[in-house]
Amino acid sequence: MCTVSINIDEAMMRQINPGLTSRENIGNWLQHQVDLMVEELALEKTLEGMYFPWDQDVVEDDDETMDVETARKMIHETIRKEYARP
Repeated sequence: MCTVSINIDEAMMRQINPGLTSRENIGNWLQHQVDLMVEELALEKTLEGMYFPWDQDVVEDDDETMDVETARKMIHETIRKEYARP
């Protein structure tokens, strides 16, 4: 962990959230906001290198395609089997 110092306008913080009345409240709130931002950035970085096959617009093998009715029947059969389990 590291510690940083920042300067903020306390009046502006109270406009954002009237409950931010003390330095401790403001510090806790800011820490939470920074934690959320870091988590979001880390998630973006993690997802950056992942491969998502549904992002591909091009169908490489036409042999593997099926009509909508066949797909619908397969989905319904799979659901029936799943919910028939004890």
